[in-house]
Amino acid sequence: MTVRPGTARNLLFLHLPKTGGSSLSVILENYFSVSELSPHLVGRVAKTINSRDQIPGKLVMGHFAHNVWKLFGDDFTKVTVLRHPAERYLSQVQHWIRAASHNPHDRLFFDSPAQAAAELNSPDRTRFLEYEQENCQTQNCYLRAVFQKVDWSTIPLDRWMTSDDDLRKFDLIGIAEDFKRFLYLLCDLFSWPASFQHLRLNQTPSNQDKRQIHEMLKSNLHHFRDDMATYDQAKRLFNQQYNTFLQSHFSDHENLDLVTDSMVEESLNQRFVDNIQFHFPEPLDGIHWSMDQPMFGQGWWWRQHSGMVWYRSTGPQTTSLLYLPPLRSGKDYRFEVDIVYFASETIAQNLQVFVNGLRCEHTIRNVSHERDEVKSIVEGSLPPTAAYGNGPIILKFKLPETKPILATERIQHSEATFDWDTRLLGMGVADIRIF
Repeated sequence: MTVRPGTARNLLFLHLPKTGGSSLSVILENYFSVSELSPHLVGRVAKTINSRDQIPGKLVMGHFAHNVWKLFGDDFTKVTVLRHPAERYLSQVQHWIRAASHNPHDRLFFDSPAQAAAELNSPDRTRFLEYEQENCQTQNCYLRAVFQKVDWSTIPLDRWMTSDDDLRKFDLIGIAEDFKRFLYLLCDLFSWPASFQHLRLNQTPSNQDKRQIHEMLKSNLHHFRDDMATYDQAKRLFNQQYNTFLQSHFSDHENLDLVTDSMVEESLNQRFVDNIQFHFPEPLDGIHWSMDQPMFGQGWWWRQHSGMVWYRSTGPQTTSLLYLPPLRSGKDYRFEVDIVYFASETIAQNLQVFVNGLRCEHTIRNVSHERDEVKSIVEGSLPPTAAYGNGPIILKFKLPETKPILATERIQHSEATFDWDTRLLGMGVADIRIF
């Protein structure tokens, strides 16, 4: 099944472990409302789903077994991401080692780097496969199990490669090492602007132990040649799809190798504006935009909540913009923006607000000092010519700075808050009203 670019509505994301799926899940959630999200399914829960009613929503994500895959038809765009087997397995080893200190009762494959090194120097493939099959980890094991039940004992270890036909059942297979271009292809399929942050979660600096393990794994890749063959196949399909994408967006360019990332993002953003009715069918007399709704814009972190208030943080850049539905022309509009926090007084004092490129005069009214509530309201008027009825309302916030704020120093929110979370933040924006 092939989805025509710009027409996709629903998305099924098969999350293979240690392939950047946590980052992708955070990004994908930006484009859907809270009510359209299904829970991220893992472990036994993912394996026991047998009804579409058990996982409602337009965005469905998780570590799925084959029975979940069969519940979704052609109305769902199906995507996954693969990673170079050496990189993926190295990441999995480190995950096992970390998990040993946090969850000592979990069944783990390795307890230490030394044990991992011994295993990689002399791989016990049978033991590894038994573990991976049970926990649905290896890329090949996972992909085979997605489509059908497999009797692993009947499959020779050198014949695990997933067929080209099976890979083509996905509308898009991304490559973790080419994460940005994969996101471009997703935006193309869904007619999204290039509004994501290029963030990656769970990344830690390399150290000597990791380098040693990585080198040992590389020297033993012949033990994983089936997984490598599947990865190479997926990478070839990905490159073909990306070249087709470039040809459709830049048909007048003689040399597509000269197309830069900024040119791609500009093209995606312009197509979003040109196809605005795909997302916003008609101009409105007023807008009430809460942050539990889909986000189309640049310069925002993921959706979070404090108490009952959904909000998004601006940053890490000092400029953030949001695409909103068109407004009917011929009317004077005012706006209000609910603010959960300002990262500094400097930001509050020097904030600038623009609508469709025109500067808006505004004031800031403080409304609460409670921890889990909206603290301030930015309010002002739209310039008379800002709303013209055809294109989207582009609301832009320009800040004098963004600041790294430790999780312990700011409002605690969802599971996205970790001790290492020191993002560059500007302000937390909740509801936006134009009336």
